[in-house]
Amino acid sequence: MSYFSTGMFERLEELVHFVSKNKVQRIEIIGEPSNYNSLVHQLYAGIQEGRYKSDRDAAKDLYDSTPENKNFKHLQYVLEQRLLNTVFFIDVSRPTFVEYKKAYYTCQKNVGAIYMLIGRNAKKTGVSLAERTIRIAIKYEFADIIISLTRILRQELTYGKNQKKYEYYNHLLKKNMKLLEAELFAEECSQKITLHHAGTRIIKKDILNDVIEDTNQLENMLQTYSHQKFLYPAYTTIINRYELVQDYEKVIEICNNALLKLNDDNKPINNEVLISLALFKILFAQIYLKNYTAAENVIQRCLNFYRTGTRTWYIVLERYLKICMFTKQYQKAYEILIQAQITKGIHKLFPVEQEIWEISRAYIHYLILIGKITPNTSEPQLNKFRYYKFLNEVPTYSKDKRGYNIAILVIQVLLLLQAEKYDDVINRTQSLQQYCYKYLRKNDSYRSNCFIKMLVKLIEAHFHKNGAIRKAQSYYEKLKAFPAELSAQTTEIEIVPYEYLWECILESLDNKFVKPKKKPEK
Repeated sequence: MSYFSTGMFERLEELVHFVSKNKVQRIEIIGEPSNYNSLVHQLYAGIQEGRYKSDRDAAKDLYDSTPENKNFKHLQYVLEQRLLNTVFFIDVSRPTFVEYKKAYYTCQKNVGAIYMLIGRNAKKTGVSLAERTIRIAIKYEFADIIISLTRILRQELTYGKNQKKYEYYNHLLKKNMKLLEAELFAEECSQKITLHHAGTRIIKKDILNDVIEDTNQLENMLQTYSHQKFLYPAYTTIINRYELVQDYEKVIEICNNALLKLNDDNKPINNEVLISLALFKILFAQIYLKNYTAAENVIQRCLNFYRTGTRTWYIVLERYLKICMFTKQYQKAYEILIQAQITKGIHKLFPVEQEIWEISRAYIHYLILIGKITPNTSEPQLNKFRYYKFLNEVPTYSKDKRGYNIAILVIQVLLLLQAEKYDDVINRTQSLQQYCYKYLRKNDSYRSNCFIKMLVKLIEAHFHKNGAIRKAQSYYEKLKAFPAELSAQTTEIEIVPYEYLWECILESLDNKFVKPKKKPEK
């Protein structure tokens, strides 16, 4: 299915959440308060509140019918049109919009109004608005908007016989056509590298040669062009080029140069986006180089840069927690988790993002149980963990075939093992084996395969410490020979490296046999 081939219900969900998130004061879809019981409003409210998970749910509730019902299809169409109309009522002056975006959205709305005014012969108002808008566009170097407005103004000045102004706008048009051409080239380079590299670590040699040629040209163009709509895709492409060949020292160098350029540039560009790109890329480069101390320093810069409680702030904090897990700084990881919990904003994250924190919390809880972490007794409510709910719930990632499902299944086994529920450990480990056989393949899942087989050997040894060490030794050596990297891909599966988890398991065992009621299946 094409990326763009989304159904009507998926589009409605996106629009409803967009309108709700931006807290539009005048929501045309609802209309007058007297119409709050209308079917349109009921459909809107049902999607917003999460009562309708699909068009089938909505059609059943509203019409006691199926999504093919003509009246229901018409209702969806009406809601979509009113939602689209509502987009124009979004107040871009709200604090959630940074200055650069406020200016861009305002200019875009004005351009639409200008075309309508001039097209309907309200030319004096249209030209006046165009002249005011173009001053904003020039300030922020919005080449696409400047081109649209100069074409309008140049045409109207032809009728007005104002040659001086005509020449000014004509020059401005040609200048910004060059800026736009640079933007389009940078965007094309960025899109090509994403298109060919998405979902794979390998890129063909001829494509890599094209990327190198493109980035060489972009690096030369950086001497001439410095407006944001060029800088962001240009730097993205150049950084990606060096990431592809795993030259992370060069990535850090490029990003530091970008930060220096931004600090020296007094233009009113959206520095937040570019600084964010540079800091994130430096962070991941330091992680790949295993410079964890340097990575922690970058994280502190990020946490100071982003507004506390925002989604990006939580993403950085999550990365900080994982670094601590990979460097055995368990107490610090616990403190980071507490910081995430007490900060307002975690409940505003996407459900999947909230679940990531819940999974991390499960691992923290396990580390508390085995004495690796000393909890803060002055804040007992922060240490409450819904143990049985976590063991029995079906995760959001149930459709994921290789990601956090493994992390969830592993920690469930460890919690049951710590509680000495050996029969349940056997059942969960067998589920892990089946999951491994059904979904996992060698590369990214190789370590998971090894660890799961180590758990099986633990069961075969009847939870006897020395027996488990002996039986699992070959898989433990394979695990160590294939070390984990603290990349996003790895930490989706390993919240705590498997070697460390195995150490924790062995520490909790003794040299006595435990014979559960159920025999493990080989």
